[in-house]
Amino acid sequence: MDESVLVLLLAGSLLTFAKINIFMGSKNVGGISVPVYVNVGGAVIPLVCSALILTRLPVELYPAVLFTTVATTIITYSVSVVDEGGVKVPVVLPALIAGMASLSMTYPYMLDYMPHIAYLASTIGTIAGADLMKLSESFRVVALLRARGGSSSKVTIGGAGTLDAIIMAGLAAVSYAYLVTRLIGA
Repeated sequence: MDESVLVLLLAGSLLTFAKINIFMGSKNVGGISVPVYVNVGGAVIPLVCSALILTRLPVELYPAVLFTTVATTIITYSVSVVDEGGVKVPVVLPALIAGMASLSMTYPYMLDYMPHIAYLASTIGTIAGADLMKLSESFRVVALLRARGGSSSKVTIGGAGTLDAIIMAGLAAVSYAYLVTRLIGA
């Protein structure tokens, strides 16, 4: 992977600790205003890294990126759960799905691109499947919490945990892909 992408990934990992959120607006849910934020380290930087990686991939790999991302999104959506603490995602699963799907799409001729595709699928798939596709559920839960007096409750895309599932899934997918390519001998 490109050095600039690795620097951004490291910055994103560190910024998840800082909890830097960008206010995106509010949504009225049953007469209750629910604020919406996007976490810089947990969503913005992983998406910027994904855009950088995507622009450096050969166009012939775009269908592989699309396939692995859709597969990861569907699995992540089906296993993620929204509760009072936010969206919960089993971090290993999106990484494993992205890694296996990227292996199936790159083996044997384009194995060098497996880590790139795995990262793209795991980060974008986790953001889409866990955060974006679960937004209406998140709004309902946060509105209920705010109605009970939890005035600090908010919807945050990419900022559910200290080291958000998006960052962790991306790093785990790259690690898995790198290990597989070394074992296969690429």
